[in-house]
Amino acid sequence: MKNEIYEIEDDAVGIVFPVFFATSPKTIREYLEKVNIETDYLFLITSYGSDGDQNALKIMKQTLNAKGIHVNYTNSVLMIDNFLPVFDMAHEK
Repeated sequence: MKNEIYEIEDDAVGIVFPVFFATSPKTIREYLEKVNIETDYLFLITSYGSDGDQNALKIMKQTLNAKGIHVNYTNSVLMIDNFLPVFDMAHEK
């Protein structure tokens, strides 16, 4: 299934993903290379910790725009950092 193309068609489509090390997960980026999206309204939402979100949103938007897919809205949600070897969960709460 590695070469399969995915087709999505709907009035509104959203892609919600976490930010890992200031970018989107590799699996999300690979998926976007294989998807065609037909929609009137496309939005991207990220969740992030200390890494920030702007780079991830920028890369995702550029990837989709390069395929001729327009992104209408982007936003992000600040969450706790959860990489246990680095962050103290008691402090993150």
